[in-house]
Amino acid sequence: MKINIICRGGIDVGMGHIYRAKAFAQEVINSGHKVRFIALLPKELSYLLSCFEEVYCVDNDQKVADIIKRENSDIVIFDLISIHKDVFETIKKCATKVISISPVFDYMDKIDILFTRGKAPELNNSILVYSGLEYTIIRNEIVRIRDEEFLHNLSNESLQIGISMGGADALNKTHELLKVLANLNIHCTFWLMLGDAYQHSCDHLIETIFKNRNQNIVIARAHNNIWDLARNCNLMILTGGVSVMEAAYVGLPTLLVYEYPEHMSATPDEIINSGGSHNFGIINEETYTEVAESLEYYNANKFKLMEMRSCISGLVDKFASKRIINILETIIG
Repeated sequence: MKINIICRGGIDVGMGHIYRAKAFAQEVINSGHKVRFIALLPKELSYLLSCFEEVYCVDNDQKVADIIKRENSDIVIFDLISIHKDVFETIKKCATKVISISPVFDYMDKIDILFTRGKAPELNNSILVYSGLEYTIIRNEIVRIRDEEFLHNLSNESLQIGISMGGADALNKTHELLKVLANLNIHCTFWLMLGDAYQHSCDHLIETIFKNRNQNIVIARAHNNIWDLARNCNLMILTGGVSVMEAAYVGLPTLLVYEYPEHMSATPDEIINSGGSHNFGIINEETYTEVAESLEYYNANKFKLMEMRSCISGLVDKFASKRIINILETIIG
């Protein structure tokens, strides 16, 4: 079985789809199948996919269609939110099966199979839908935080706050949030995890908290995996997406702020309702103030963070890719 994986990443759309598609592709290969990776990705980020034998990094949607038409393309899996309508229609005609592993996709009602970590959408009965947390794809290199490690970090006098606002953070939400958090009157350390596509000045981030003697800042360029750094944190501030699911897997409580409503809807209810995440809604100045107030509360009640961690423990595992491949092997052969 040869699987074509089409995904998109960059400054404007973030990198979550790239990382998830990459994790899935690696499991496809480990299962004895072949992968053709077609990524709508800036050339300077193409190194992220250098581990694959057959990779096409292209700069427009039409080139994706050209590759699919030219090559043997029985099975096509999308991991992106949108693609040009004509390009999708071309791919649909060429492929035997069209599949999505993204919880949000413009042409979800026209595919053959959907795998989603969220609840099943209302689609045509002809579309096979596999839904739930068991279809959350987690990268192999991500390792759970042990209880004793989490408790050790929690015993630190200074609250350890992880911040990751996406692989690109085009609007520089990191800086906007930090300007509000700089007014916190608590001892804390900010762990800023900047993605591969972050292009803003780090000097502004440092200057923002420079005058607050209660605060420290660690700035790191997190290539591919923020969780090696996040192990030092008591909680994470995230903007939704794949990172929320990865945080649940490693066992870190999360405070969630969203740039777009569709990002919020893509976070499974089980994560929010578990008590391990706090959803603050769409980003605005008031949202950031509420996050700051929440941090003051958790600093005074650190035991609550251990309770939040317990709530999300075991919700997500690492076997989604294998489950999906097993299903495809059964259906397609």
